[in-house]
Amino acid sequence: MTVYKTPITVLFRHCDVAGIVFYPRYVEMVNDVIERWLDEALGCSFKQMHLELNAGIPTVKLEVEYLAPASLGDVLEFQLTLRDLGKSSFKTRIIAMHGETKVMEVRSTLVWVKSGNAFKGEGAMKAQPLPADIRGNMEKFLEVDPKDFIQIAEGDN
Repeated sequence: MTVYKTPITVLFRHCDVAGIVFYPRYVEMVNDVIERWLDEALGCSFKQMHLELNAGIPTVKLEVEYLAPASLGDVLEFQLTLRDLGKSSFKTRIIAMHGETKVMEVRSTLVWVKSGNAFKGEGAMKAQPLPADIRGNMEKFLEVDPKDFIQIAEGDN
């Protein structure tokens, strides 16, 4: 399994009056991580996905655990893996670390959709199979190798 890692520095705009990250800002950071991952690890920028492929990856489920505060100037290492990879959907696990301290963990489900060029007011979003090249690049981020899962399942019968 490969873990996608990217740093994000906590900026003034991320903080509340207590000087710690305001909780909804973590969700914005998570979206930044997913956008970077698609571009850097999967070879599909958000610009390409949205404007050339007329596609998107809306979040349909999001669970967040806030485990420790982070403060202005902290550099958080975000770590992304996939918990599951379906035909058109995928489930992520994103952990934010500050040194050895786990600050936050997010589990989300996203779905690849054709937007019908919704950005231009045309058509409606509809789930579509993940493009083969993108899905293939995603497989290395699975927490469990699909081949191992098949062997385990076959061994249980």
